[in-house]
Amino acid sequence: MGEDQPRFKFAVDRGGTFTDIYVEETRNGVTTGEVHKLLSVDPANYKDAPTEGIRRILEEKTGIPHPRGEPVDTSRIDWIRMGTTVATNALLERQGEKFAFVVTKGMRDVLKIGNQVK
Repeated sequence: MGEDQPRFKFAVDRGGTFTDIYVEETRNGVTTGEVHKLLSVDPANYKDAPTEGIRRILEEKTGIPHPRGEPVDTSRIDWIRMGTTVATNALLERQGEKFAFVVTKGMRDVLKIGNQVK
């Protein structure tokens, strides 16, 4: 892609009510950032808030149609990072289903280190 083609980085916070999307756009060596917000659940308009937000931003920033229901063109995206407070809120509010966490013998240290990076 040429230097004038924008590149995007997305950081998404999927909450229970709203989904916030921070986008960094780099074009011609200049990086700008902004935050977009949309409802986390809006089944009349979209199935998945993070995907819809990224779709809308790409459409707005590039001027290229990104139709709903079709895969998002990721060729201009460097990375997407996503976090959620939905599970944390469910734990704090003691909501949700009971579950069991099972690890194999070789991965038992995951309980202490918190991820699979060894």
